[in-house]
Amino acid sequence: EVMSPAPALVDGDALSVEALARLFGGDASFGGLLVLQDFVRRVVVTVDNLPGERLPLARAPLQMADSVADGASGGGLKVAGGGAVRFLGPDNELRYAAYVRLAERVSSAGLVAAYVRLYPLFQSAYDELGYPSAYFNDRLVAVIDHLLEAPEVVGPVRVLQPKVRYVFESPALERLSAGQKLMVRMGVDNARRVKAKLRDLRGRLAGETALR
Repeated sequence: EVMSPAPALVDGDALSVEALARLFGGDASFGGLLVLQDFVRRVVVTVDNLPGERLPLARAPLQMADSVADGASGGGLKVAGGGAVRFLGPDNELRYAAYVRLAERVSSAGLVAAYVRLYPLFQSAYDELGYPSAYFNDRLVAVIDHLLEAPEVVGPVRVLQPKVRYVFESPALERLSAGQKLMVRMGVDNARRVKAKLRDLRGRLAGETALR
């Protein structure tokens, strides 16, 4: 089906909702997991910040509690043990199950096709961040590579709680970016499933010559 050219970014919400509805069989928000308002900008801001120290959670494209995305203790992070040193609990990865299913459910081919269709919107949002001479697709591929490099920690992951948020006891893990920490928190099985999806998407994106 041939669609009309993408509109300006200011008018992009309707088109992004239409594309998401097609991908998820009529439920654009996929059961309330996606934030549809200003979706393109949210994706661009999140992707750009994944290799950094903190994620701007208020601008995330997913309906994620801070405790899921940023290690907060308030309502989500499941820890085991007692005393000063605790561990990520064995059921901690269940908090990420819906988001992993979201990634696995969507067709990689369909997702890339929608992304290519909407790419002028993504590029415009990236320009707004102060990168008028850079391509968002290059940044996206680089960030995917960065997430694929996240370590797989087999066995108990020790955490400390010096203040509100838990931190990794391991200095090496605590030095990881926000995106790589998220991959560690979700557990090895979830991370491997997400990485498999990212590898598939990266292969498809790398072959897209229309994104220049």
